Amino acid sequence: LRIAAIPTILPYFLAPLLKSFCALHPGVQLHLREGTTNELIEQVLNGAVDVALLSLPVDSAGLVMKELFREPLFLAVPKNHPLAETSPVPLRRASKERLLILKDGHCLRDETLAVCARARAHFAAQFEADQFVTIFELIRGGFGVSIVPEMARAFSQGCTLIEFEPAAQRRVGYIRLERRYVSKAVDAFTAFLSSPSKKSSR
Repeated sequence: LRIAAIPTILPYFLAPLLKSFCALHPGVQLHLREGTTNELIEQVLNGAVDVALLSLPVDSAGLVMKELFREPLFLAVPKNHPLAETSPVPLRRASKERLLILKDGHCLRDETLAVCARARAHFAAQFEADQFVTIFELIRGGFGVSIVPEMARAFSQGCTLIEFEPAAQRRVGYIRLERRYVSKAVDAFTAFLSSPSKKSSR
């Protein structure tokens, strides 16, 4: 079973579940990949990946898409930041800050920019990073703020995650190739992801 996920889902949501899935299905050999949304769509379409977890929707024919849950987004600021004591906070109040954002190709980047546009929040500067590990380190160092998903909360030590207005969320789900025959391994994995206990364990 070849599964994949985007970097803002794999370490926070998928990785903690893999041990349980393997215990339930010891006969399934897992192969795991990480990549950007466009990379994973292409890999599913060409058969290199069976199931990919990412943000929905995706714009591509020939795929089955299923939403697993909707996840709130938060404004991440340093612990001693003036906004850390306020919740919810109008996103425009953070406009004088540096916005820390993932590089082009990450779907959360596009979602973040759309959220900022809706809130009419125009940040003083923008810094791009490859991964959330870098972004959280920069926030802890007082270099800027970011918009992050709730599932990253466990990795946000030294930062404060606060609700902002207007509220925003992302749709987390999976894609697989649209075909008549679906392997037992794919069926087992997608059923595992869709079980209520997986949604409540985020």
